Amino acid sequence: MNQDYIAESLSTETKIEAKDEYKTFTAVSGEFSHAKPKIEKTSSGYEIDSFDHSAYQWKTWQGLDIADYRAAYEIGAKFKSKEAIYRAMNASFEGVIETSCKEINQRAIDLVKSKYRDNIGSV
Repeated sequence: MNQDYIAESLSTETKIEAKDEYKTFTAVSGEFSHAKPKIEKTSSGYEIDSFDHSAYQWKTWQGLDIADYRAAYEIGAKFKSKEAIYRAMNASFEGVIETSCKEINQRAIDLVKSKYRDNIGSV
């Protein structure tokens, strides 16, 4: 959803399909650490890959105590930047403002609030 948001100004002119893939994460050798988002031209437009990962308490691994399985303590994502998307499509980036991490995080917060408004009180 956020990769679509980053590319949205160009997606009105060109068909863009964003694909997100979950990758495992460990400090040295996890798939997420080495994942590189890419942009590919397709017959109908462009395909943009992005990657994400979530990390949970160690007690939730391999059927151990599930007491800490409430929410991820870490969530990561890798996206293609707006500038990279513009360059791949040979579009001018002059005067375009890059999407910030703060903006993406605020969109996530707003989405959760809108979906669970009745259950979250005054968060």
